[in-house]
Amino acid sequence: MNILNPWYQPVKPALLECRVTWVLLALFSAGMLWLGHAFFQTWLFLAPCVFCVYIRAAFLGILIASLIGTLAPRHWWSRVPAVIGSVVSAVYGWIQSWNLVGVHVTRDYPEMESVFGIASCSMRAHFPFGLPLHEWLPSWFAPKGICGFEVPRVPNGVDLSPLRQKMVDVVTQDHGWFLIPYYKWGTMGDLCLIVFTLLLLGFFFAILFGLRTHWRRYKEEIG
Repeated sequence: MNILNPWYQPVKPALLECRVTWVLLALFSAGMLWLGHAFFQTWLFLAPCVFCVYIRAAFLGILIASLIGTLAPRHWWSRVPAVIGSVVSAVYGWIQSWNLVGVHVTRDYPEMESVFGIASCSMRAHFPFGLPLHEWLPSWFAPKGICGFEVPRVPNGVDLSPLRQKMVDVVTQDHGWFLIPYYKWGTMGDLCLIVFTLLLLGFFFAILFGLRTHWRRYKEEIG
């Protein structure tokens, strides 16, 4: 028996079976939602476009799926729906991020429209399963901006702090928000595309190692 083997090490729980994994993913998704609404929309006065609210919906889907995963990650009825919901939401977010990147690229390089297949976006939101998120939470999910044109809309009579005024001026002068303004690199679409790509890769390897863990457990049971 394995317990009599001095070199035996018990099979550790797979990453997706750990509650802390789902808690961290839920906190990350909630943080991304907060960042989009509180920082970009409220603090910088950048109205979200339709692809922006679709990306928020993707993070909301990951958040809900992660909360399901925290219930009982060692049991399939909690872990499997959480994995499926998170992966589907991440794929949806990746597609919408790609569309947002495409709008930014084709704005400056019209000849690239054939690559991305998109050059503009609608002002009407159509969420998966017909969910009227823009009606339930309009301040979070109602599109109010034009894709590819990120210019702060500061209401009249609002007094801005020096830091806030500086940020608004930089975004206005650059005709958009960039992670590195000097090089005009890192739009919101770029960063979200990177985030969803990393999430999907993370799930791929987590599922792969999870299957390896279950295989080791199976061999122990029959051995």
